[in-house]
Amino acid sequence: MTSGSAAGGRPRGERPDPGPERTYRERLDHWRSEARSAERRSDRIGDLRLAVTLAFAVGVWLALTWEGPTWPLPLFFAAAFLALLVVHERLGARIARHQALVAHYEQGLRRLDGDWVGHGYGGEDLVDPEHPYAADIDLFGRGSLFELMCTTRTAAGAERLARWLQHPGEASEARGRQAAVGELFPRLDLREAVVSLCARVDARVRTAALVCWCDLEPTLDDRWKPQVAWALTLAAPLAIGAWAAGIAGPIPLALVAVADALFLRRVGRDARRVESGVDRALRELEALSALLERWESEAFDAPLLARLRSALGSGERAASSRIALLARLLHATEQQRNILFAPLALLLLWPYHQGRRLESWRVVHGAEVKGWLDALADLEALTAVATYAFEHPRDPFPVILDSLPTRFEGRGLAHPLLGNGIANDVVLDATCQALLVTGSNMSGKSTLLRTVGANAVLALAGAPVRADALAMSALHIGSTIRIDDSVIDGTSRFYRELQRLRRMLDLARAGPLLFLLDELFGATNSVERRIGAVAVLEELLGGGAVGLVTTHDIDLARLLVEDESVRAVHFEERIEAGRLVFDHRLRAGVASAGNALQLMRDLGFRIDSPAALQERSDR
Repeated sequence: MTSGSAAGGRPRGERPDPGPERTYRERLDHWRSEARSAERRSDRIGDLRLAVTLAFAVGVWLALTWEGPTWPLPLFFAAAFLALLVVHERLGARIARHQALVAHYEQGLRRLDGDWVGHGYGGEDLVDPEHPYAADIDLFGRGSLFELMCTTRTAAGAERLARWLQHPGEASEARGRQAAVGELFPRLDLREAVVSLCARVDARVRTAALVCWCDLEPTLDDRWKPQVAWALTLAAPLAIGAWAAGIAGPIPLALVAVADALFLRRVGRDARRVESGVDRALRELEALSALLERWESEAFDAPLLARLRSALGSGERAASSRIALLARLLHATEQQRNILFAPLALLLLWPYHQGRRLESWRVVHGAEVKGWLDALADLEALTAVATYAFEHPRDPFPVILDSLPTRFEGRGLAHPLLGNGIANDVVLDATCQALLVTGSNMSGKSTLLRTVGANAVLALAGAPVRADALAMSALHIGSTIRIDDSVIDGTSRFYRELQRLRRMLDLARAGPLLFLLDELFGATNSVERRIGAVAVLEELLGGGAVGLVTTHDIDLARLLVEDESVRAVHFEERIEAGRLVFDHRLRAGVASAGNALQLMRDLGFRIDSPAALQERSDR
């Protein structure tokens, strides 16, 4: 297969006009201008509010000191103040949206300029510490692939993106995501809308508590409680009316208040439990409802997007309207904490009735919530991948293959986190299942493994890859690049490597596997290393796995390449002006020498030549 036939989607090197950087700068300038304009209007309205406040005070003074009908004057200024307050609050919300969009495009330009490390969310809390490759290929943490890609606005979206990176799906799933990303990546207005709708939420919209709340069992459905509650609620206005009409004194109302207090003492804990989990999420629920409504307004052609959009419902059954109803119920529930409304809330048994309304909502819609949020999480993750695709217009979508045997054909592969990384070809198939990579220190062996792994992860997540072309099977991935001993567990590096390899062999039995083995068994003696490495590689290759293995052990390298399905490649260096220079390009064959002694000499160590060492040994 030629390199061109391995590419899917847009070819590398074809850059859309005007390009992401120019587009981002134009939109950044626009939203900065809008934010400054809104801030100036806000300042003017603030000054006007102050003037109206002073005018109100003057009007009150005139009404108290002058004779005649002067009371309409302070009432007019009070109404004007309330109107200005509403306008000012709306302007504040608009400014928050504009500032969020400014920050959105500033962060996008950082990613395009290569200045994004440490400015995003690394997802450290989302990684499985025992994952078979996440730590090895820098998926999470500062300067990670996840930090570069994660532009989600909901916690569920970030979690879904993390899951896609850690758990590659089937070939059909990857192709479905590719089609969805291809439809989403030019929709900047949609991404702007998502950013602005979440502008007033301090962090990502969190939905886990809502899902847990929806799973709770009803607690306020006893038959006698509603009847008693409504009887006491109706008795309160009757007692107030009787007192106002002079039919009875305050005693009936006091008795009703005591009865209400006793009733709430009995059911209050259950009512509070109904609110628990969503009582502090009002603003997030409002943002969630707006997000869902925005997605419901979209029409899609890609099958995956159409299915996710359909899962959100429509009309009165739309997810956004149901979540908006829950937000309104919570807002009404919160009014019982208002010091002016609290006495009336007690007489009307407001906490109980609102708890019943919330519980009724949960019974009717609780089972649907997880489906809505799952769909939104997928849409958020797809949007993050689409943003990555938009910002990397030269990177092609790979071809994801169904056929066996296992195959990985990458032409011009480079590392997605290295802006100026050197590209190499890596082809693994039935005739060459493994590349044995040799070379000196710092020549690029481990980086090559990470390059292959990172691009495979991107491909199976539905993203474009940093390559000229890539065609690959849907693969499990396993690696042994970063493995340390554990004092807490009492395990050595060698034993932890064995555990990782055992898991890798299990993965190979479950389906096609891409293995990335760095310095296999480097923590044990040379004899056992060679025997163990040959055994592991034979079992992996016998199961149909493909991959790369690096070693500094030249004797081991020569032993491994005796297998016809293993091909040797290496990196070289040269010495210029007494310094080591690397070109990081793969060449055929086993490396002839290392550079460890030269590196030690460069750092000031006194190193004997091999001849001098032999002379000392002879003595």
